[in-house]
Amino acid sequence: MKSPFKFLDPYEFEDRDAFFGRDAETKELYNLVTKNRLTFVYGPSGTGKTSLVQCGLANRFGGVDWLPIFVRRGENINEVLRREIAKALGEGAAFDGDFPAAVGALFNRYLRPVYLIFDQFEELFILGNTAEQQAFYDTIAELLEAELPCRILFILREDYFGHLNQFEKTVPELYHRKLRVEPMSRDNLRAVVAGSCKVFNIGFDDARRAPERIMDNILADKSGIHMPYVQVYLHMLYQEAAKEGLSPLRFTDAVIGKVGPITDVLGRFLQEQKTEIFKNLQQNPAFAAPPEDVVSQVLDVFVSKEGTKAPVGYALAPDGRLTLNGEAARVLAVLPPVLVSATIRELEKSRILRRSDDALELAHDTLAALIDQQRSAELRQLRDIRQRIETGYGEHTDSKGAYFFNKGQLARIEPFLTKLALASAQAEFLENSRAEAERLENAEKERVARELRLAEDKLAAEERARKRQRFFTWVIGAVALLALGASVFAYFQKLEADSQTLEARTQRKEAVFQKTQTDSLLGVSEKNEERADKKTEEVEVEKAKAEEQTVAALIANQNTDKALRELKITSDQAVTILLAEIDRNILHLEYDATFRKCQTAVNLKAQRGAVEKRVWEIAYFYTEADTAAAAVTFLNLLQPTDLAANSPGLQAKLRTILKESIPPAYLTFLKERYFPKTIHVEGGSFLEEEDSVRFSVSTFKMAKTETTFWQYYVFAKAKRHDIERPSWQFAGDNPAVHVNWFDAAFYLNWLNEREGLKPVYKLTANGEKDDYGDDLFDVEIDNSAKGYRLPTEAEWAFAARGGNDSKGFEYSGDSVLINVGWYLENSNSRTQPVGQKKPNELGLYDMSGNVWEWCRDWSDNFPENPEKNYSGPDSGSDRVIRGGSWYFSAEDCRSAYRYNYDPVNRYGFMGFRLVFVP
Repeated sequence: MKSPFKFLDPYEFEDRDAFFGRDAETKELYNLVTKNRLTFVYGPSGTGKTSLVQCGLANRFGGVDWLPIFVRRGENINEVLRREIAKALGEGAAFDGDFPAAVGALFNRYLRPVYLIFDQFEELFILGNTAEQQAFYDTIAELLEAELPCRILFILREDYFGHLNQFEKTVPELYHRKLRVEPMSRDNLRAVVAGSCKVFNIGFDDARRAPERIMDNILADKSGIHMPYVQVYLHMLYQEAAKEGLSPLRFTDAVIGKVGPITDVLGRFLQEQKTEIFKNLQQNPAFAAPPEDVVSQVLDVFVSKEGTKAPVGYALAPDGRLTLNGEAARVLAVLPPVLVSATIRELEKSRILRRSDDALELAHDTLAALIDQQRSAELRQLRDIRQRIETGYGEHTDSKGAYFFNKGQLARIEPFLTKLALASAQAEFLENSRAEAERLENAEKERVARELRLAEDKLAAEERARKRQRFFTWVIGAVALLALGASVFAYFQKLEADSQTLEARTQRKEAVFQKTQTDSLLGVSEKNEERADKKTEEVEVEKAKAEEQTVAALIANQNTDKALRELKITSDQAVTILLAEIDRNILHLEYDATFRKCQTAVNLKAQRGAVEKRVWEIAYFYTEADTAAAAVTFLNLLQPTDLAANSPGLQAKLRTILKESIPPAYLTFLKERYFPKTIHVEGGSFLEEEDSVRFSVSTFKMAKTETTFWQYYVFAKAKRHDIERPSWQFAGDNPAVHVNWFDAAFYLNWLNEREGLKPVYKLTANGEKDDYGDDLFDVEIDNSAKGYRLPTEAEWAFAARGGNDSKGFEYSGDSVLINVGWYLENSNSRTQPVGQKKPNELGLYDMSGNVWEWCRDWSDNFPENPEKNYSGPDSGSDRVIRGGSWYFSAEDCRSAYRYNYDPVNRYGFMGFRLVFVP
């Protein structure tokens, strides 16, 4: 029996009788679009933005009061827009004419206002290039300037709002009218459940109690829920109810109880469908032995690097077989075409893939995020290798054939080539790289061999000269036989030493050859990969913009009294605004932007205590960041000092001044903001249940929170260490991200050196570069050293479970993740301030979710009986990470879950937490 629920498909005009829960939003959107030429509908993925427009808004218009033209980017948004307008005009192909004229012709033809609706507008930023984007911006500006009976509506995910900056430069009125679509509340959900069941003639055992039970199961302690989860859950209820064979169908108490809470329903559904599809493919006689990951391989091409939907063009053969176009076809060329086609058909039947006239795509962005998370380690590696090859080939092309992969780069790629289907140009590039690497190696061998021969020839000549000299000495020294005997003995001793010297020189030459060979083969470093999601925060609210303008006016006007009169505010109000701006700068690590604001606030002579605190904080930061001259500049705002920027021992003098000036409680606050606060963890043992291995650890201290950007930035500023901004902007109280294992080790060494302790890590650049062009290091770890270091995996797991106070929770501190952690479903697609959720039994925050945390250990299977304070194997390729993150599912945030990454990796979902060994 086919389910009537929409599942992952958006509601359309035809579904208006079954569209519930969005009456208020529909009314507000209708008012916005009818009164404004340009409107944005935005919100998190899964809130039903497209359904609100295609069904809710369309129902208000009734189909005769507007002329909607829906546009998806496709291959190029400008070409698709032309094609859709031509279709509305009744023309067979895209037109090359004037957009305003075409829109005017549409109005004259249909006598209805034209609505251009750009759905999933974020695809322009994910998949488009700068030229395509700017051409589109110019078109929209041209349409708005023409003053036509035309309305423009954009639908996009809110985490891409920050990408509109360039658009706003072309269309200044861009942000004026917008509607944020929130997740479904309980009231919304009640309307959906009751209304849908009534329309589809579905009954209940108890018409009052049953819908409430369903809502309890769907919400599962959440305050809001995304629409895809609701529809999938109702679909699952329907399937379970259909098994009872009742007519009319009923959601009985037994059915509701059997389906249970919504916990990770989409992830579970996706995994179940992948398993079911693979079984169907195995049973198909056309395929002898399909690869176990065939479904994952096919799904992978429909997900972008950013973890969003990626539409893929296709062709339909006369025999009904589907073939994919472009890059997707090449990626899947390792699989039989008939197997790819059958897998796609199965995914369509499961409603995971959706087909339009010219493209196949995932049914919803939420699925894309889940597929991205569920990628196997091998699929991630293959994606990474494919990207490396594409980047290398691009650099080879840009350099007009001068750039090739070196021997080390080729060695990392070779094991994966049998699983990749490369374009002929890329395969040729690799083959030429091999030839070039071999040529360089042979040339280097010849050069070193030539130098060795010259060295040997020189030694042989010296030996011949010594023989002649020996003969001469023997002839003229006959009268001194005793002395000659002694000389002969000394000579043979020296001859032996010369022989050893020759051998040592030869060995040194060979060592030089090996090092020179390695150095010469390194070549030009690979291009930096795009390391971060392109997501940025939503633009400042109107009030914040007004405050920025006020601050600018205050700073620009030297006469503060005059500025206050012009702004019509008091000095106290002005300082309040300035302090808010200074606090924003500090939060976003923009310390260099605070001086004029602090100076103006001091001159206004209001809220003296609050102003002093900000100045002290900035001076404290610069002092600890070894930028003492800047600290002096700020302190001089409060009271002139006699300190010179280049005076000896300046940092120590500043620390003394700050210690004497800052109230003790506030000084403690600053220390805890910029340096880690640790929690005592008494030693003990625990059972790693999933591996049935018992670990025992000694007493240590662990940081109360993950290392924040405030803490990491002090080190970065002091050591001139590169620090990458996440796509959503720096936030000092958020965990530091884009930090690889080596970065964490350098930070911990700095902390130890600052406190006069011996560094734990010895990091020696080995001459190689990672994929980002950064140095790679050989690492020696002093296990006996006290002080700051990364936790071992055993220490991390023991602390996450609550140590000796553990209550056996699934997550760190609770068995309900939302109480203790930020993960895929509640994180708003970014990190969150540390310490906001409930701590675990030891008082440690965010050990489930927010960011993955690096551990000391190389990744490997646990031994059966690990020794006390086990710290992993002696070597490996990946380092352990634990705890899950904002970007991953609840499953990954469990205290028992293990994962690993290459220590060079820097991602927006990876950070670290330190321990201190006293």
